[in-house]
Amino acid sequence: MAEGLCERLIGAWKLVSYQEIPVHGSEPFEPLGHEPQGLIMYTPDGYMSAQLGQ
Repeated sequence: MAEGLCERLIGAWKLVSYQEIPVHGSEPFEPLGHEPQGLIMYTPDGYMSAQLGQ
Protein backbone atom coordinates (compact mmCIF):
# COMPACT_ATOMS: atom_id res chain seq x y z
CA MET A 1 0.00 0.00 0.00
CA ALA A 2 1.27 3.48 -0.85
CA GLU A 3 2.24 5.82 1.99
CA GLY A 4 0.40 9.09 2.40
CA LEU A 5 2.16 12.45 2.54
CA CYS A 6 2.03 12.58 6.36
CA GLU A 7 3.86 9.28 6.72
CA ARG A 8 6.48 10.31 4.17
CA LEU A 9 7.25 13.58 6.02
CA ILE A 10 7.86 12.02 9.46
CA GLY A 11 11.44 12.65 10.58
CA ALA A 12 13.95 15.51 10.57
CA TRP A 13 14.70 17.64 7.52
CA LYS A 14 17.62 20.03 6.94
CA LEU A 15 17.06 23.43 5.29
CA VAL A 16 19.26 23.73 2.20
CA SER A 17 17.91 27.01 0.73
CA TYR A 18 15.28 29.65 1.39
CA GLN A 19 14.09 32.24 -1.14
CA GLU A 20 11.13 34.61 -1.06
CA ILE A 21 9.47 35.50 -4.36
CA PRO A 22 7.35 38.66 -4.08
CA VAL A 23 3.91 38.55 -5.70
CA HIS A 24 4.22 42.13 -6.97
CA GLY A 25 6.97 41.27 -9.47
CA SER A 26 10.13 42.49 -7.75
CA GLU A 27 13.26 40.35 -7.62
CA PRO A 28 13.40 37.23 -5.42
CA PHE A 29 15.62 37.56 -2.34
CA GLU A 30 17.16 35.38 0.36
CA PRO A 31 16.13 36.80 3.77
CA LEU A 32 18.36 34.31 5.63
CA GLY A 33 21.39 34.82 3.36
CA HIS A 34 23.09 32.48 0.88
CA GLU A 35 23.73 29.73 3.45
CA PRO A 36 20.70 29.55 5.76
CA GLN A 37 20.64 27.09 8.62
CA GLY A 38 17.54 25.28 9.72
CA LEU A 39 15.85 22.09 10.74
CA ILE A 40 12.23 20.98 10.72
CA MET A 41 10.93 17.86 12.45
CA TYR A 42 7.61 16.02 12.10
CA THR A 43 6.60 13.36 14.64
CA PRO A 44 4.24 10.42 14.07
CA ASP A 45 1.80 11.84 16.64
CA GLY A 46 1.29 15.07 14.69
CA TYR A 47 3.76 17.53 16.22
CA MET A 48 6.06 19.80 14.22
CA SER A 49 9.06 21.87 15.30
CA ALA A 50 11.17 24.23 13.18
CA GLN A 51 14.33 26.25 13.82
CA LEU A 52 15.68 28.72 11.25
CA GLY A 53 18.74 30.97 11.37
CA GLN A 54 21.37 32.86 9.42
